[in-house]
Amino acid sequence: MSMSTLPESKLLIKHLAPVISLRASDQSASPWFQSTLHFIAAETSADLPGAPAIVDRLAEVLFIQAMRACIQATYPPGNPNWLRALSDKQIGEALRLMHAEPSRTWTVVELARSVAMSRSAFAERFKELVGETPLDHLTQWRMVRAAGIMLSAKTKRFAEIASTVGYDSESSFGKAFRRVMGVSPGHYRREKRLPIVVSHGRYREQNESQRGDERADDEWSSRAIACHQPS
Repeated sequence: MSMSTLPESKLLIKHLAPVISLRASDQSASPWFQSTLHFIAAETSADLPGAPAIVDRLAEVLFIQAMRACIQATYPPGNPNWLRALSDKQIGEALRLMHAEPSRTWTVVELARSVAMSRSAFAERFKELVGETPLDHLTQWRMVRAAGIMLSAKTKRFAEIASTVGYDSESSFGKAFRRVMGVSPGHYRREKRLPIVVSHGRYREQNESQRGDERADDEWSSRAIACHQPS
């Protein structure tokens, strides 16, 4: 599975500028940035066995360097972005805490206390840098993590996924997923052509014709077929 197909990657791309400019002379650039470019040029021109694989890996290195530059760069006020907020000591730490433990029942008070800020100052600073409230960002992150789990653990029950991302109720998880992702968990799983858990331990994969027939009954509350079979 390529990086660009992962839900987490799509969230990252959503916050990137259309073009990222990174010069070797920039202070934020790695000392070996220019060497990496020379290495790519050499591999491209040599046309040796394995060159495409090497160039692909080096391109990934350059992408990571560009992400670091975006995070570390200084930006004028306005244009909030959670990637840029990572460079803020306190808000960046709050983001790391939420991303590392999405199943934890975070509150604004607890997050503020974790980064040694008052609730009001934390909420205001978070909204200023990230562009959304702490709990709105947490919900969005939980849903993309849930979508990622559906892709990596294709037969995992929705109840388990809900618990993994901090929801005791499958119903509340389903509503949040639909609000953030635009479709219900069952619909998302079918659209990604993932196995649907059915009764008696059998699994089947939805094909294009089956999808149209089943969309009418795709409400989360009626998707019992996906909720009761152990992994």
